[in-house]
Amino acid sequence: MSKKNSELKQYNLTSINRGWLLFLLCVSVTFSSQLVSQEANEQDLFEQVALQQAGLSGLGLSVIDGLPYFRTQAQPDIALPGKLGFGLDLVVLIGEKDGKVSVLAEDGEAWNSVSTYMRAIRYVRYGLPSDPLYLRYGELDLVTIGHGFIMSGYSNHDRRGLRLNLALPSNKIGMEAVVNNLAMPSIFGGRLFAQPLKRENGPFWRSLEFGITYLTDIEPITLQEDANLDENKKRIVGEGTTKPLQAIGVDIGIPIFKNGLIRSDIYSDLALLNMKQSSSGERDFETTTNGIASGIRFLLPKTIFKTEYRIFMEGFTPTIFDYTYEVNKGLVSDATNSNLPNFEGKEEESNGLSLRGFYSMLLVQPLKNVSFLGTLENYGHTEPKMYLGLTEDGLIPKLSFRAFYTKANIGGSYQDEEGKMVNPSFFTDLFRLKDEKSALTLRIGYEILEVPGGYPIEVSVLRQFSFRPNEDGIYQSIKKTSFEIGLKHTID
Repeated sequence: MSKKNSELKQYNLTSINRGWLLFLLCVSVTFSSQLVSQEANEQDLFEQVALQQAGLSGLGLSVIDGLPYFRTQAQPDIALPGKLGFGLDLVVLIGEKDGKVSVLAEDGEAWNSVSTYMRAIRYVRYGLPSDPLYLRYGELDLVTIGHGFIMSGYSNHDRRGLRLNLALPSNKIGMEAVVNNLAMPSIFGGRLFAQPLKRENGPFWRSLEFGITYLTDIEPITLQEDANLDENKKRIVGEGTTKPLQAIGVDIGIPIFKNGLIRSDIYSDLALLNMKQSSSGERDFETTTNGIASGIRFLLPKTIFKTEYRIFMEGFTPTIFDYTYEVNKGLVSDATNSNLPNFEGKEEESNGLSLRGFYSMLLVQPLKNVSFLGTLENYGHTEPKMYLGLTEDGLIPKLSFRAFYTKANIGGSYQDEEGKMVNPSFFTDLFRLKDEKSALTLRIGYEILEVPGGYPIEVSVLRQFSFRPNEDGIYQSIKKTSFEIGLKHTID
C-alpha cells in the first residue's frame, strides 16, 4: 500500500471515528431528554434489552441449509410473583433428514443430549443486576463484567448458563459471576468490587470503586498453521490445548457527576492475558500480553454512552469475551471448515509496536419495546469492527422488527468468487454478507388479527446468517429462513 493511500485511509478512518462519536452524542442527548426520571444503571438496561423479545407460539416452516421443516414453537414469558421471571423457547421441527422423517430441535439437531432439552427453558431470573441479589439461569445475552475490557456483550449462544450478582445492602462490597454452560462449564469467572469510602447520602466522589476480575476458558482453541497443506493452500486450523485461557484485570472508577437522572464516570482498566494472538489467528499460550483502557461513561435514563482510548501490546485481544467469542471458538474447532470466521478485525502485523485507538458504545431504549445498540472499534494496524442491533415492537402499529448485525475487518481486502483480490471501501464492505466476517439476524412480524381476550395473531419471517453448535458442540455456519404464524405473547 502506497504512503499516499495509507494516509488517505487513515484520514477516512479518523473521520469515521469523529462522525460516529458525534452521532452517538446527538442520539443519546436527544432520546434522554424525552424520558422520565429514574435511576440510571448500565447492567439493568442491558438486561431489559436482552429480554426485549415478544414470544410467538404457533406453526410455521423453517428452511435450514436448503432443507424444509414443519415448525411448531412456544415462546411464552410467564408472569411470576415478586422479582421472579420465567420464559420458554420450545421449538420442534419435523422433516426428512438422512433419508427418514425425524423430530428435531431448533436448528435441525437431534434430541439426544441434556443441553438440547435445557434449551427449551429460555431463562429463569430473580431480581435485576443492580439488586443485592440477582440470579439468572438460561440464555445469556449482552453480559458485561465491570467496565467490559475483558467481557462485554458476551452471549453463550443458546446454551444454559448462570449469572449471579451479590452485594451487601450498602453496596460497599460485592461480586459479579458468570458460567457459560451449567451442563458442561468451560467459561467462568467474575469480578470482586469494593467501594471503601461509600456512605449513605454521602457525596458522589465517595463512590470511588476498585475491582479485580478473573475469567477463564478451560477449553480454548489454539490455532496453528496446517503444515500438511501445499504452500498456496495453507490455512489456520484449530487444535485443543491443555492450557486454559486466563484473563486477569484490575480497575478503578469514580463518578464525576451524579444525580437522580444522570451519572457520569471516568474509569481505567488494566488487563493481562496468558495468550498472544497473531494477525493471522495463531495463538501462543506461552506469552503474556496486556492492555489498558481509560474512558468516560454517561448513564442517562434508558441511555448508555461510553468511549475509551485503548493501548495494548501486539497480540493482545481487548474484550476477548464478546458476542463473537463462542462463535469463533466453536468454528475453529471444526478442522473440516475451510471458511473460518474472522471477527477480530486484525489484518496487519504491527511489528512489535503497541496498538492504540478508540472503542465507543451506545445503547438507547427510548420506548419500552424499542432499542438500539451500536459499538465501533478502530485501532491502528487494524480494520474497524462494528456491531449493530435494532429492536422495535409496536412503534409502527402491528409491526415488529428485530435485526442484529456484526462485521469485522471492514474495508479489508478479500478474495472474490473468481479468485481476484478486491480492496473495498468502508461503506461498500460494511453490508457485504457473503463472507466469514459477517453475521446477521433479521426478523419482521406483522399482526394480522386479534382473537378474543386481546391476543394478537402474528405472521413473521426470520432470515439468519449465523453460527450454531451441532450435536458434537462444533459451531457451523447456518443460513436459515423461517416463516411462522401464531399467538403473540406481549411483554409486560
